[in-house]
Formats: sequence, C-alpha cells, structure tokens
Amino acid sequence: MSSSEHVESYYAASLSRPFTGARLSEDLRTEVIVIGGGYSGLSAALHLAQQGHQVIVLEAHRVGWGASGRNGGQVCTGQRKEQDELEQMLGMDHARALWVLSEEAKSTVRELIEDNDIDCGYKSGIAHPDHKPGYAEHSRRYVDKLHSEYGYEQMSYLDRDEMARVTGSPSYFGGTLDRGAAHLHPLNYAQGLAHAALKLGVRIFVNCPVI
Repeated sequence: MSSSEHVESYYAASLSRPFTGARLSEDLRTEVIVIGGGYSGLSAALHLAQQGHQVIVLEAHRVGWGASGRNGGQVCTGQRKEQDELEQMLGMDHARALWVLSEEAKSTVRELIEDNDIDCGYKSGIAHPDHKPGYAEHSRRYVDKLHSEYGYEQMSYLDRDEMARVTGSPSYFGGTLDRGAAHLHPLNYAQGLAHAALKLGVRIFVNCPVI
C-alpha cells in the first residue's frame, strides 16, 4: 500500500484525534529506545513511562502506519486456533496458558482505552456466522466446551433464526456471538496510545527509520 493510499483510507480519513509526531533533528540520549510506533511499541513505551523510565519511540513512517493502523479492528477471544486444537498440539497446560494470555490482552486493551480516554469506538460483541451446517454443530460444541472447561460464559450459540436477526441474512446455519470480544477503530486506538504516552513524557519521533 502506497503512502497516498494510506492517507486516503477510511481509517485515516476518520481519525478522531490525529497524532502528527515530531521529526528527530538533534542528538539525544535516553534510557530506553523503542523501535516502531505500532501497538507493541506504543504499549511498551506507555508502560515503561508509567514505571518512571525515560523513553523515546522511533517510527519509520507515522504512528500506526503498518498493521496496527490497518487491521480489521477485532479484539478477539483466544488465539488463531481454537482451544481444542491447541490442546492437541501443545497439551492442556500450554493451551490454558495461551487462553489466560488472551483474556489478559483483552483486559489490557479495555483498561488502556478507559484509563486514557481513547476515542476509538470500542464496541463489545463479535458474531461468527457459519455458512455450512456442519460448522454450526461444531460451534455449538465449542461453546459448550468453553462454558464447561474454561468457565467462559460470554460466548453463546445462535441458531439459524437468531443469526439471521443478528446479521440480517438468512444464509447462515447458526454460529456464535462472543460478547467478551469487541471491535474498535484500529488507527484511532494506535494514535490514542501515542497521545497517552506523550502525556507521560515519552518522546515520539516519526519519519525516522532506524538503519
């Protein structure tokens, strides 16, 4: 994606509070340098600053330039693979550790938004429609598994009629609704993290590739 396409994207055009950043034009010394102004770098800088460290962030383009500002905005439950598959691949202990990590990550996102008043349109609830009958039965079993084995009650199974009411389409055979997951404006979230870090004294330099 070229620079002009990024500037003209929906996310860039609908920024609630743009973060421009500064250009690095002098020699500086600091305690910690973070390379990259995406979610990981900005969150690391913010948490380090909260602990009293001096931090500089160096971003090659602009804050949220890469995937952090262009993703679908889903704050999802679990990993890319479902828990039963992770259990088979890695064993119960490792699979459960990954589940806990995911739940902590969702909580961290919510806390960062609330504590720093980030205007990113956070909205709870993600539906996962099933376009084949067999998928719907799998969804029902998976919801039961999360309820009984992981104590996760925020995901519910939807039958065909219920999913039609949620999606407005009769094409699906059922699916799940996860009220513990959410959606947000990814670029507003990234730039909101930058504003929050700036308040804590983090210096953020853009158009500053590390070579």
